[in-house]
Amino acid sequence: MTRLPKHPFSISAPGILLALLASPLAAQIPIGGTQTGTLPAGVYHTTGTLTVPVGQTFLLSPGAIIKFTNSGHELSVNGTLVANGTALNPVILTDDADDSAGGDTNANGPSVGSPTAWRGVVFASTASASSLTYTDVRYGG
Repeated sequence: MTRLPKHPFSISAPGILLALLASPLAAQIPIGGTQTGTLPAGVYHTTGTLTVPVGQTFLLSPGAIIKFTNSGHELSVNGTLVANGTALNPVILTDDADDSAGGDTNANGPSVGSPTAWRGVVFASTASASSLTYTDVRYGG
């Protein structure tokens, strides 16, 4: 009879796994390019401009935090943006240096965002039916 290991993998240095799990960078998800559908609660960092195409909807769930990592990044809305934050669990769009939202996700120690750190939210003439409820937009330009 063959016994399967209790865990599907083995790590020779358990401290490495613990360090990876505790890392602020491991606690965020990269996001960039065309966006549609629903973005669940969590901390995200941009890898490029976010674009909502014409005729499409991008829904931000309560507790979604998007950290913009470059002054040229923006949230470009050509379709519909619906940010459904709540009083206790807002949607936050901010600079990656803003440690007050989602913690120190850029691992540079205590810091705050700075004005014009990212371009902001841009609504095109084709954007329709967008709504921002309990949404905090910080440090956009």
